[in-house]
Amino acid sequence: MCIITIFFFNRLGEKIYFVNNITVPDEMVEVVCTLNSNIIYKYYHIFIHPTSSVIKRKDGDVSVLVLGLDAVSRMNFHRQMPKTSAFLSKIGTVEMLGYNKVEDNTFPNVIPVLSGMTIEELKINCWPKYEDFFDNCHFIWDDYKNANFSTSFVEDSPIIGMFNYLKSGFFKKPTDHYLRPLMLQAEKNIGHETVGNTIGCIGHQLGMSMMLDYAFKIALSMTNHLYMNIFWTTSLTHDYLEYPKFGDDDLRDFFDAFNKSGELNKTVVVLMSDHGIRWGEFRDTYQGSLEDKLPTLKFIIPEWFQNKYPSAMKNLHKNTIRLTTPFDLHETLLEFINTKQLDDDSIARRTKMNRNERGTSLFLEIPENKTCETAGIPKNYCACHEKRMELSVDDSNVVEAARVFMLYVNTKLSMYTVCAYLTLYAIQKASVEMGKDNSSVRDYEIQVTTVPGYAKFEATLRQHYGNFKMVGSVSRLNVYGNQSICVNDAKMKLLCYCIHES
Repeated sequence: MCIITIFFFNRLGEKIYFVNNITVPDEMVEVVCTLNSNIIYKYYHIFIHPTSSVIKRKDGDVSVLVLGLDAVSRMNFHRQMPKTSAFLSKIGTVEMLGYNKVEDNTFPNVIPVLSGMTIEELKINCWPKYEDFFDNCHFIWDDYKNANFSTSFVEDSPIIGMFNYLKSGFFKKPTDHYLRPLMLQAEKNIGHETVGNTIGCIGHQLGMSMMLDYAFKIALSMTNHLYMNIFWTTSLTHDYLEYPKFGDDDLRDFFDAFNKSGELNKTVVVLMSDHGIRWGEFRDTYQGSLEDKLPTLKFIIPEWFQNKYPSAMKNLHKNTIRLTTPFDLHETLLEFINTKQLDDDSIARRTKMNRNERGTSLFLEIPENKTCETAGIPKNYCACHEKRMELSVDDSNVVEAARVFMLYVNTKLSMYTVCAYLTLYAIQKASVEMGKDNSSVRDYEIQVTTVPGYAKFEATLRQHYGNFKMVGSVSRLNVYGNQSICVNDAKMKLLCYCIHES
């Protein structure tokens, strides 16, 4: 005998007992089968049906699939996933070599893709407090939904989901298909193999593979309709530089099946990440620091689409070696709602118009002289280095920069009585970058360790006529674990070492 339990967005549904065939009444279900009172099968399934408002696909229409690999730099994708890389090269991809992150971690790097806004702008517009729901915010799936596309948003690590980690998530489901309730139950009941901050396996397969199965099933179910689906995997790639390799076969097989099914000829696929690995020995190197700033971003675009819009594609290829950001990706994703604006005449007309440099569609030419400043990239996350020089940690300016940094950190911590005062333990590394036009401006990047807790931080401080001030935010280069369990603010968790009662 078997039992189906239905999952709704915010509650469990009824249990249905069956022996033979059954009509599944909803899209998310748990199936448990027993024999002689012993559980012999437990797994989680989805059954997708287009809603009545979703329009059917016509010639010239494309669906959109965004696949996110958390914490995978462009270079590490090629190192750790060579089979997928080779397959994508074979079928043809457009890879953005200058795609630069705009903030530290996942949430502030994905929000610009989804909304075109920074976190601070999001707070002003629709999300004033961390405990608020995100329902009042307008995200890119809302634009697609308004155009009668089917929408999906799925993460394979719901406990640290980008809208739920230290945040309240959504009160109502944000997309037509939102599998968070199912993924939570799957992790809780059949999840195993903890990988740092995540659970690596769900039942007999990787969490990433389970998510890819869902992505494929939803696409096939919607094959005659238009969809905009976002799938984000964190379970395998979040914490360890080399772990993406364990998902290489499955990701390659996904793209192979997607291609053979014909979906790749109907869909624009965006394979992306938010940043590179943010901690560990590799991150301590200069190469690791660069890769943290340069996540992977690739477009897989149907050949007929490329032939139909030659000017737009010419610009996209030009932009592969230009400085680009999540703000640009947001503008690009909006293009697929109405592809008529990509014809040659439209591209020529739009090229002549003044554009917002912070966010420009990648189907329009990105200026060669675009800078991190005009792109909305804070100095400490900018991968463009021209006049950079390593310095001794004993250099007097480095020591002064470290002193100003510690003052900055402890001023922040002083507002939280549960956090310890931090003391500088060591300066590990330092470099300086000279200003282009003004020799009085120099940016010092330092890596320091503090006690208690041996937290490792990286920060950029700007020296102007001898005076130092912080530029951008602080990066934490090692895992804080339970050291900051006494605070809930995401930024303070990076800094705080909790004072434990004796």
